[in-house]
This record gives sequence, C-alpha cells and structure tokens, in this order.
Amino acid sequence: MLGSDVDLLRFPTPLIHGTDGGRYIQTFGMNVVRTPDGRWTNWSVNRMMLFDRNKLTCLIPPNQHLGMIHAQWKKAGKPTPVVVALGVEPGLPFVGGMSVPEGIDESHVLGAHFGEPIEVVKGETVDLPVPATAEIVIEGHISHDETAMEGPMGEYPGYLDKGQSRPKPILHVSAVTFRDEPILPVVAAGPPVEEDHTAWGMPHAAMCLSDLQLAGLPVTGAWMVLESACHWMLIAAARDWHEKTGLASKDFAQKLGATIFATKTGFGIPKILLVEDDFDFTDVGQVVWAFASRAHPHHGEVYFEGQAQNNLPVFLDAEEKFTYHATKVVHNCLLADRFPPAERPVAADLVHGWPQAIQDRILRNWTRYGYAATR
Repeated sequence: MLGSDVDLLRFPTPLIHGTDGGRYIQTFGMNVVRTPDGRWTNWSVNRMMLFDRNKLTCLIPPNQHLGMIHAQWKKAGKPTPVVVALGVEPGLPFVGGMSVPEGIDESHVLGAHFGEPIEVVKGETVDLPVPATAEIVIEGHISHDETAMEGPMGEYPGYLDKGQSRPKPILHVSAVTFRDEPILPVVAAGPPVEEDHTAWGMPHAAMCLSDLQLAGLPVTGAWMVLESACHWMLIAAARDWHEKTGLASKDFAQKLGATIFATKTGFGIPKILLVEDDFDFTDVGQVVWAFASRAHPHHGEVYFEGQAQNNLPVFLDAEEKFTYHATKVVHNCLLADRFPPAERPVAADLVHGWPQAIQDRILRNWTRYGYAATR
C-alpha cells in the first residue's frame, strides 16, 4: 500500500487493555532510524498508537537513542525517516531492548551473535534497511511540529498511568508492505512477568555484568529480577570482594553505583540489590530472603541523585518525569566486611551444614524416608 492507498485500519489491531487511550500496533516490533549523516542505524522497541488510517502517534523519549537521532533530523530541518517492522526475527526485540552503546547497530550485534547477518531489503519509500522476513512493515516520516494525543497505555511497571496521555509526535505513513495473512505480534504490557520484562531484563543483566567487569569490579553475576517488573537489578559480588578491594561495603556500593548508573545500561535501572554470590540469585524467593535479612534498615542504602532515568515508573514525581532524571539507589546487602572470613554467616541448610558424604546419603535415600521425589 503506497501513498493514498495506505490504510492501517485494515489490520485488526487490538485494544490491549480496556483502559488504554488507543489501539497499539507497535508493541514488540523494531523502529529503525538512521542519523542524517548515515553513520549510525538504530533499532529499538518503542510503542506506537494508531491515530487514523495513515498516521501513528509515537513515544520518543529524548534521551533514548531513537530520541537522539530524531533530534538530529530536527536540527537538519527534515522529518525523521523511519521503518516500523512488525513480526521480525525473534532475536531482534531482545537486542532492541538491550543497552547497546551509542553508535552501534543492533542488527550487527545480533548478526555477530548468530554468526550470520540479518537479511534486509531496502524500504519502498525511505532509504532504510527493512528486515526481509518481517510480517508487516510500516514506512514513513516522524514530524517535528505535528502532535496528537498518545496514551495512556498499560506499561512495563504493571500499571496504567493516566498522566502519560500527552501530545506526542505524529508519524506520517508513506508505505505499508506485508506478507499474505500476516501475523501481528502483541505484548500485553502489565504486571510481571511478560515480554517487556524478559526481552529487556535479561539483555540488561548481561550488559550490566559486562560493564562492571570491564571496570575491574569483582562481580560474578547480574540478574534483573523479572518479578520486580525490571525495577530491581541484582548484582552479585564475589565472596572475597572485601579482600580484593580493601573497601568497606558502603564504599564498594558507591563505586559500583557510580560505575553502572553512568552507562547506557544504568539508564533503565532505578534500584540495585548488591549481594554476595552465595545463593541462587535468579530464584526470587531467595532474593527476597537475602534483601530482607542482609540490608540494614538504617544505613543500608547508598543514594545517587540526578541520574538519567526513563519516565514510565509510577514512583516518579512530576518533575522527574519531565526531566527524565531521578535519584537512584544501591541497597547494600553485603556482609563480608562486617565479619572475619571464618565467622561470616552461612545459610543454615543441608548444603552448608553437613559434609558432602552425608548430603549425598540423605538425597540418595530421600524417597526411602517416605518423602516425595525432588528435582
């Protein structure tokens, strides 16, 4: 469909939540934009709402890469060319939600991971790459001076925030291509756990671990607690972090927070739980136990004011939402600097309390004792 033949209303775009401000056709596709000088192509996942048959309204946060490139086109005095590809290769939304540094093409990251490039074709009306296997492709230009009401929409924090309903930029659609009987992927963003949390949380955890290890900090793991709706990033320090750094836990937490909150990864992390790596930190029950039992209620937090932050969490106040900046926190759950090595607390359980031979005998005879088989 080209020009005046474009009719987005032909697709059965759902009203995802009964309280949404409109029907969202873009919830799990890729928005592809390129800088005016052609040096950087960015692939991201940002929601877009149907306005009418040939227009969308777009959420474009100014301090995300889509917003940065949009600002470059405004400075050049031209509308922003864009491709909205829906139903793409399954790995693309994961790199689209990943905190890839500025200047890096997300499709190259995925191609490197799989050892082969993403197959693309050229757009019909814009000079941008289009994923060749996409189900539906919307092409057009995002205006810098035309707006229409967008939102609210039930979002990744798990709530509908009516304050999200504001004028947003209009995307004028110039072409739509699609496969026969196309499939439109939809994410019903809301209470955890859903695809917003997995496709954003897991890549962010990987990038967070990489960022911290590249900075020379003795951390062994990172995990976005999915049940927290991507509000908690758990960082696991090596058990001998105190011996390696010589720092008190508060100073270590300060150094770690200053490192991660200054990165692209840190933009999407409001709260860090800093623990030792002596438990399964992907188990939400153990995370809650560790947080509740190890963080001191009076001096267990280290705060970082004025940090870059997306504006969708409902805990933000009006000024923080407007400025995209807020105070962030590291919850210090570390114990190693508070006890001599031989006296550090350990879990009062089978693994930590008994020799390996006794553990093996107990587990080997578990069903003989009359208990159900365990994993």
